[in-house]
Amino acid sequence: MRIFTLSSSLKSDNSFKIGLGLVILFAAAEIFSTGYYYIGRARTGGAPAQASIVAVRTPSAPAATPSSIKAESPAAEASPPAPSLSDQLLNEAVELRDRGDTANALARLQEASGQDPKNAKILEELAKTYESTQNIVRSNETWRKIQEMGPSAGASFELADKRLKMGVPTPGVAGPG
Repeated sequence: MRIFTLSSSLKSDNSFKIGLGLVILFAAAEIFSTGYYYIGRARTGGAPAQASIVAVRTPSAPAATPSSIKAESPAAEASPPAPSLSDQLLNEAVELRDRGDTANALARLQEASGQDPKNAKILEELAKTYESTQNIVRSNETWRKIQEMGPSAGASFELADKRLKMGVPTPGVAGPG
């Protein structure tokens, strides 16, 4: 019994066999590279790398003598303290929301709110994110929390007061006119 082959005879059509071999080789290479990419991404946690900001210290006045350079304390040359975890989560959440990923933005904001529940800026961004997802009830609850904090919340208090007085317009509802 003859085995079914892709060509009519075993010795003919070598170019077809070479082409088929190349297609299979490239398919295997693509599968390998895709697997390598996703495995590498899973190991790093899948979080996008944040751009690092390097502070450059420029002297305000020219240095007159080398002894004046030695007189500076090492504490003065130290970089500013790193932002707190809640501030990092807030920045990530704002970036995610701006990209349209409101689900992950809400998760980051809720985590940041758990770290620092009295941070008006976190609550403000949380309310804005709820508004962007059309969750007006939760948005209003969050604006009320900011309003309860009082004027110590700064600009967030004024914004919360304005949002609660005016109300949030709902899309699709046309006014009289």
